[in-house]
Amino acid sequence: MSCKSLMLMMVCLVAAMMLTFGCGNGGDEPADPNAGKPEPATQPTVTPPDTPKVTPPDTPKVTPPDTPKVTPPDTPKVTPPDTPKVTPPDTPKVTPPDTPKPTGGEKIKTGWSDAKVGTMVKFKMQNNMTMSQEVTKVTDDAVTVKVTTVAPAMPVPMVRNQDFPRYGKPAPDGKAGPENVQAKGKKLPDQTLTVAGKSLKCEVWEVVTEAGGKKITSRSYMCKDVPGWIVKSENDALGSMATMMELVEFKE
Repeated sequence: MSCKSLMLMMVCLVAAMMLTFGCGNGGDEPADPNAGKPEPATQPTVTPPDTPKVTPPDTPKVTPPDTPKVTPPDTPKVTPPDTPKVTPPDTPKVTPPDTPKPTGGEKIKTGWSDAKVGTMVKFKMQNNMTMSQEVTKVTDDAVTVKVTTVAPAMPVPMVRNQDFPRYGKPAPDGKAGPENVQAKGKKLPDQTLTVAGKSLKCEVWEVVTEAGGKKITSRSYMCKDVPGWIVKSENDALGSMATMMELVEFKE
């Protein structure tokens, strides 16, 4: 074998070796650009300490004390006193004694003889009571009067009808009759009273009666210018003379 052939075989062998050992990296590797540079110092990894988990203490459950149940005392049941039954006194039927004694068929006039429907009188009485009388009917023999009594103790007025004779009856043998009560009394000096701005000249009669073993003195003030003739009445049933009823208004 010639030298030329031997050289060619060696070149081929070298080429084969280069291919075998050097082509895997594509020949010589390029130079590392960071070659020769000092590697940066590695920063230590700092791990912050674990933040402790703070658990707030449990808020104590506050149970308010039970509100005591207050039971108000029972309201005492107040029973109002029974309303006293007020019975107003009957209006006395009177004929002044100066009425002339009738002769023959002459009639004796009373305080209601000349009354007409609508005639009215009103009195104030004790305990803030009032009593009014109004004529509602007139016949030949009688006069019907509606009597209305008002008192603070009564929830509603008390109303009743009362008949008065239009004329009186003669008293036998000059004695007092039912419509001539003052004939058995004592005549006192006349007095002038003012009612509703009018001056009324009144005859004053005093009568003494007895009840329960006690004597009671009553006085009547009468004037023929007012219906029924009665202006005021007094008595001392309670120990001293007191006004029982007094005229405050009238209409003929």
